[in-house]
Amino acid sequence: SSDDDIAPPGLPEGRSGISFEIGFAGQGGLKTATDKDFKTTWKPGDEIGLFAVKHGTALQSSGNSIHNMRVIYDGTDWDGAYWPNDENKTENLDFYAYYPYDVAMTDPTAHTFSVKADQRDTEYNKSDLLLAKAVNQSKGSTVSLTFSHAMSLVQVEVKREVNVPHFDADDFTVTLTNALPDASLSWSGNLTGTGTATDIVMHKVEGLNNTYRALVPAQTLEVDSKVTFEQNTPGKKIDMEYQGIKSAALTAKNAHKYSVTLGWGIDPNHEYAVGDVYPHIGPAIGIVYWVDPASSGKHGKVVGLEENGGARWNDGDYDTGANDMNNGLNNMKKVREYISSQSKNWMNFPLFAWVHSMNDANEDYSDTDTK
Repeated sequence: SSDDDIAPPGLPEGRSGISFEIGFAGQGGLKTATDKDFKTTWKPGDEIGLFAVKHGTALQSSGNSIHNMRVIYDGTDWDGAYWPNDENKTENLDFYAYYPYDVAMTDPTAHTFSVKADQRDTEYNKSDLLLAKAVNQSKGSTVSLTFSHAMSLVQVEVKREVNVPHFDADDFTVTLTNALPDASLSWSGNLTGTGTATDIVMHKVEGLNNTYRALVPAQTLEVDSKVTFEQNTPGKKIDMEYQGIKSAALTAKNAHKYSVTLGWGIDPNHEYAVGDVYPHIGPAIGIVYWVDPASSGKHGKVVGLEENGGARWNDGDYDTGANDMNNGLNNMKKVREYISSQSKNWMNFPLFAWVHSMNDANEDYSDTDTK
């Protein structure tokens, strides 16, 4: 997390600071703030922990030349670290570093890292364990640390059928169930999940439609593991689960993507007649009033069950291009594009705003599963 009021500690008298060059391995892969494209960047206030031993010697449980020293990123440089005042100052050092910093890491050879059970907001970053190692570093040189993600990332994109209520970030919860949350720290090999299986509330990814992520140690999920979805708002409720993730092998340092469509299993080949409810399964959203005679009942038009009386099309003279007499989805897309290009908002188009309120706030009307 980022705290503006945290300042790096001053250097002890007579000690020289360590200059760092710190980056990430595989920038095409998985960040303390991992963005929608899996690019990793540091943020001001990020803290790493640092250990160092004389080159060629093993990291010890205590008494290392540098032992869990806190180093803080100020947005430009890494501050707070200094070279140890060993008796033999010519000895080169091997460095071990980790993120996020933990003041309680007293023994780097026997430490258990645990991901957060609720990874919404900043708790997601606190679950993103990063490790780095740099050997044979001489005093006064720039220490180059290349961090790698130690966890496995699970990503779930959630879509919906037309008769499933749209998802609001504040009332929609996605949870990965029965995942091992713990791992014994290792500076050379991959971390493997241990501990008691628990449920992990997933993090919503900013900039992606209804996409959620969780970080867990490498493991193979048990057959009863699944992803669950819950939404509770007045008049709307979703309580579903996705079994397709069961028995999945989640490897370390990799992202594993899943796509889920929530609904009641609408059959795209179902044949409708005038007067039928639409869709044919689950909560109805409309009544079929016209069927294309050339489609054998598979294509037609539906009048919605919700009605808006008296709303205006717009509050001015706008040329939006929303003039499709057969496909309202095209009209919604035209209005959205006009709003974006002309610095308008949905409320300039009250009737379109009413329709938009039935969908997700960031809906762009590029998919066919929208209203």
